[in-house]
Amino acid sequence: MPRDLRFELRPDERMERWRPLAHWMLGLPLALVALLAVPIAAALVVVGAVGVLATGRWPDAPARGLIGIRRFQYRVATYLALVRRQRPALAFVAAYEDPGDDPLRFDVRRPMPLHRWVPLVNWLLALPKLVMLAVLWIGAIFAVVVGAVSIALVGRWPHGLADFVVDVVRWQARVVGYVEFLTTDAPRFSEG
Repeated sequence: MPRDLRFELRPDERMERWRPLAHWMLGLPLALVALLAVPIAAALVVVGAVGVLATGRWPDAPARGLIGIRRFQYRVATYLALVRRQRPALAFVAAYEDPGDDPLRFDVRRPMPLHRWVPLVNWLLALPKLVMLAVLWIGAIFAVVVGAVSIALVGRWPHGLADFVVDVVRWQARVVGYVEFLTTDAPRFSEG
């Protein structure tokens, strides 16, 4: 069965030793923009929730806008986490399908008609997943620190650690997509 949400990124495990410092310096303005987009994303989620409660459908323009914001935020997060070389463009592509101009591919199928009660229940059903996501992020932050030191010393990530960071961001995308009812695929603990 095809997924409603697709997140693909192949991590760059070999990097130049100067990259951790450069990524964090060049990524700070992007991180600030991503952070400033959080209230806009929250407003779009409220609009989507009202739309689903009233009609059983996500309104199209707010859904595409939210996907564009999330796509940008995941690109910035993976750049700051040092799992990719290419700096993301300062662009919010409000489309369901990723244009393919970036190493990170984030596609969301147009949300299907939903039961009107979904906004009232999804957040409750996702609570255990959100708690697990917080625990995984603690591990991912530790992994990024270890990866940065390793890149600075030997020019590469320790085997498998970059994949772990990408898997945490991928799982976050799936959990957040479910909480924001962009996807009906409830993320399982066993998937990466």
